[in-house]
Amino acid sequence: MKQPYESLTLAALMQQEEGFVIKADTRTEQFEQILSAYGFNEKEICDFVDFWTEKLSPGRGYVMYPQLTETVDTAMPITVEGAEPDSYYRI
Repeated sequence: MKQPYESLTLAALMQQEEGFVIKADTRTEQFEQILSAYGFNEKEICDFVDFWTEKLSPGRGYVMYPQLTETVDTAMPITVEGAEPDSYYRI
């Protein structure tokens, strides 16, 4: 179901063919495994898990559709002020 704030253009850019079923009772472990496989370090994984634990309803499963960094950059460009980071990942 589309939320009122979602853009149809944005949705058209995002793939929804390959993803992960995230079960409520193993959410943290699944996030850690997935993010580790994508090359995120321990702090980045911890930040991601902390952020999404607050946002997602407890006891509810979800489907996660990771996106390539290039796709996310096209849909939602970012500007970095100051020193450019050596690298960054967005999923």
